[in-house]
Amino acid sequence: MRVFLLCAYILLLMVSQLRAVS
Repeated sequence: MRVFLLCAYILLLMVSQLRAVS
């Protein structure tokens, strides 16, 4: 379960980075 939360957190960071770039 903790691993799933970690993956979700990393995915959220990636999405926020993509939004910041564009």
